Amino acid sequence: MKRVTDLVESVHTLVAVQLKDLRRALHGAGNYVLAGPFVRHRVTYQVWTAMSDERKESAVKRFLADSGARQTPTTVESTDGELRVLNYGKVARKPEQRQRPRASRTRSKRQ
Repeated sequence: MKRVTDLVESVHTLVAVQLKDLRRALHGAGNYVLAGPFVRHRVTYQVWTAMSDERKESAVKRFLADSGARQTPTTVESTDGELRVLNYGKVARKPEQRQRPRASRTRSKRQ
């Protein structure tokens, strides 16, 4: 049976390898690709090589701190691209007004 220190060491090396793979995924190298909402953290390889170590670390920290939750855009653009309007989260409603699900609508009994 392995000692606890050996186990901790092996977990530490596994985590280090995963962090290296994560860094490679940020600039498009390696076996992994950024998915969905995390694509905004992608940096081209040329920019990555030109970055200082501090900027690379801050990019990795920003990526790790991102929960992947979608941020609502501040403006909405029309399909032809000619019109932009502010995006309001909710439509104005009267107090206590709600939209019922279709299944919960009341129906009268047929006689």
